[in-house]
Amino acid sequence: VFIGTIGAGKTTAICHLFNLVGKFDKQEELGKKIVTIKNKNESLLTTGSGRTTISEVIIKQSNKTYIQIDPYPRDIVESYIGDFCVSLYRDNKKEGDMMIETELERAIRSFTDLKNITVKGKTVDLAKEQASKLSFEELKRIAIENSNLDMRNYNKEDSILNCPPDKDEKVWLKENFDKVNRGEEKTFSIPRKIYVYASAAILGGSEMTLFDSVIDTKGIGENSIRTDLSSYIESEDTICL
Repeated sequence: VFIGTIGAGKTTAICHLFNLVGKFDKQEELGKKIVTIKNKNESLLTTGSGRTTISEVIIKQSNKTYIQIDPYPRDIVESYIGDFCVSLYRDNKKEGDMMIETELERAIRSFTDLKNITVKGKTVDLAKEQASKLSFEELKRIAIENSNLDMRNYNKEDSILNCPPDKDEKVWLKENFDKVNRGEEKTFSIPRKIYVYASAAILGGSEMTLFDSVIDTKGIGENSIRTDLSSYIESEDTICL
């Protein structure tokens, strides 16, 4: 179990320790030009400077590669959408006074189609734009409608994405983990936990076989009370790093 502060590099360390990496062509901005870097070594799980992973991630070795989530129930998702809408009408928000976490907000923006978009080189916040025109009740109604909650699965058994047999497993895992983590998978609820089952095609040569699972916990922020971490620390069959 990897435990640490926000942005400490837990996900990056896990990816490099257990072969969850691959070579991909990536476009990057160089000055005023967009250049393509060939065969760049990239983590298969979403990484960044912090507040990137929406939930705890449990990685296990399997005979096939797939992703499963433990989803939040519909009423909790609706509550989070409501909190997001409320937050749009609040001024002078501080980091320690967030109504919803940055990772959760990112997923809700995907759910509700109230994202940041680029128009003529400028970033437009669709959520704030709508909030400036609509009442809270109208905005929440639109956000709920856009979320297509009737089309989503709220059972763990139904919340599975399987890698097709004709796909490169590393490419598939990178693309689909990012979608799940950002709330862009249209049939899924918001994940409470994400389970990554990876085959030997991905994990081959790593030391994952020595462990039942490897767990990437959410980063610890200021003033956090984390009962989830206490259970791992107190467990006799768990190694906490």
